[in-house]
Parts: sequence; structure tokens; C-alpha cells
Amino acid sequence: MTRAKQNIIGKGVITMDNFDKKLYHDLNLGIEIPNEFTNTIKQSLNNDKIKKKVTHYSLAKVVSVACACLIMTVGIVYASTNIVKSIWRKPQKTVGFTLEGNDSLITQEQKTNCMTEEEATNKFRNILTKFGYDNEIIKSANLDGNLDSYEMDWHFETESGILVSFDAQEEKYLGIFFENVLHGDIENYRTTAQEAEKTARSLCKKCGYDVTEYSNVKVTSNCNSDDKSYIYYVTFTKEYDGYLNNYELIEIGFIPEINEIESFYMYDFQYDNNPVEIEKEEAIKTALDAENGIKHGYEIKCTNAELGIVRMNGNAYLRTTDYKQFIQQKQINASPDEYVEYQTDKLNRKAWKVTVESVEEGDKNVSYEYFIDATTGEIIGGRSNLIDK
Repeated sequence: MTRAKQNIIGKGVITMDNFDKKLYHDLNLGIEIPNEFTNTIKQSLNNDKIKKKVTHYSLAKVVSVACACLIMTVGIVYASTNIVKSIWRKPQKTVGFTLEGNDSLITQEQKTNCMTEEEATNKFRNILTKFGYDNEIIKSANLDGNLDSYEMDWHFETESGILVSFDAQEEKYLGIFFENVLHGDIENYRTTAQEAEKTARSLCKKCGYDVTEYSNVKVTSNCNSDDKSYIYYVTFTKEYDGYLNNYELIEIGFIPEINEIESFYMYDFQYDNNPVEIEKEEAIKTALDAENGIKHGYEIKCTNAELGIVRMNGNAYLRTTDYKQFIQQKQINASPDEYVEYQTDKLNRKAWKVTVESVEEGDKNVSYEYFIDATTGEIIGGRSNLIDK
């Protein structure tokens, strides 16, 4: 059963008949219908099958049936008498984070939801086979927490120096570093950025990864010019209406001419493709209000605001609810045991990225970027652009 279907059905079993009855009794003409429903409702009313169901009922019944058909068809969540407009929920607080190789800090519940070591080992070997490596001797295998994404990852290291990390629950992340290829004489191999892209596409295809749907391509190298570079990195990123989703990408690093793969990364966190309903000025006001609410005594101004695809996180929540802790854990000597993190839903959304700058004593500028959801206007995360004082 899909998650969307679970959200609709809840604890009870709701058939189409009693579901549309519930909508009919719950909805009334005073409830606002979201703009995106309008066209769908109009089209639904021109459907002969729906007409037969609503002929003898009121407009409220007409709307309820149209909404019911829409919800059951595309999986939009229905909650009580309102279509949910808020996507932000109070995040879960965690204190301390898992250090690499120390699974004593991983809860039993987290372990239960992850693949076993045997399952992970089989997957690890299948991954290496794709990249042309068989019979590698495993040096270590650890299940660790990923602080940035709240995911659990399996980490493998081989005797020959290959490092492999992947999502322990879903097929969302894969990272490989072939340290073994750096031990050879590789500094004399050359290519061009244009040829590097072609080679990268070929290597990805050979390893079973199709990059044709990744419309944005970026080529970099380990040096500033082609006549000195001997490792090339090509990043393929999915793009939506001109906005990059940096959480749907494939990046491959390789040695030209011999085409030895040095690294490979794959992220597959899909984008909600939410509409823009919040104006830029409103997003700026929300960010400024949040920053001024901290009461740190600095002069605040907005320096930039632009639309982009972001990953929801709890960073701004920590900043605005416990600024002292937020600053404290940025110190070099901060204890990992006291590190506070707020875990949010794992969503990629279109948002206004609003940069606010606080001018401190001595004219030292500190900037922070708030993520304001482009549809709901909620603060759904943020990040520090400079280290806060």
C-alpha cells in the first residue's frame, strides 16, 4: 500500500461510497477550494459518469464528488474538512549523533528498519560487480547515521582501498571512492572538458546508470586547465523549469585516456514540484521576522532572495528556537554528545532562498539563508552562509 493511500484511509477502511459521503457532509460552501482544484473540478463536471452521480444533489455534493475523484485518482491528502495546506510539522529533536563505526548510538528501531549486514554485503558486492570489481576482500562494514539527511547508511571498505556507502533502507544514495586508482602513474593523462562529458556518459551507461534525463551537465577537473588536469568530474543534475534539484544527480570522476573511475555518487531524492503561490516580498518579510525574533541585537537586512529547490531541514528551527545552542555547537571544540539536531520530513521543495545579513559590532557581517516554502510560506529550513560569531 502506498503512503498516499495510507494517509487517505487512516485507521479505518473507507470505500469510495462512504468516502464521498464523508466529503459531502464535511465540505460546505464556506470552505475555500484551492486554486489548483478549479480546473480539475470543472473538467470533472463535464464527465458523464460524474454527472450521473450528482444530478440530484446540491453544489456542495458536486464539489465533494469532484474532489473525491481527484483525491482517489492522484493521491492528494484529505484531512478532516480541509485539504492540507501546511507541509511543516514540528521536527523531532535528537541530541548527540552517531560517530563512524560506533553503532552503540543507533537505536534498535533504526536497526530494525535497515537491511541486515548479510543483505548489505550482497548489495555491496553487486555494486562492485557493476563497476568491474569482483572478489574484493572486505576490511570493514559499519552501519552509521547520516547527520545531514537523517538516513542510515552502510559503509564498506576493502583491503585494496575501495570505499562504498549506500542508503541502508531505500535506493536513494550511493557513494563510491576508488582510492586504489590513485596509486598508479596517472598524472600524464589528458583530455578536454567536451570529451570528458562524452566519456562520463559512456562510463555511466557501462555501469548501468542512464543519464539521459539529467539535463544539466557540469564538468570540472582537479586543475584549472585541460593541459594540467588528470582527473575529471562530470555532474549530471535533473532540472525542473530552470531550477536544479541537487538531490537528483549523478556525479562521476575518472582518469582520462585509461578511463579508470575514481569516484561515483548518486542521489535520488525526488522533487515535489510544488507551485509558486508566495510572492517574493512576503517571503522576505517572513525571513526578516524570524531573524528579528531571535533578539540578538544586530541590525538585520535582506541581501538576496531567489527561487530554488531545497531540502527541508531543521537548521532554521534550531536557530530561531535556541540561538545559544545554535551558536555553541558551531565552535570547534563543541561536543558531539551535546549536538542538537531537529529531524524533519524528507522533502525537496521549491522555496524562496532568502539571505539575511546581520551587521555586528566592528562591522563584521554574518549571513544566513532561510528557506521559505514557495507554496505555503512556511520556513522549512535554512543554512549558514558564513560562520556565525
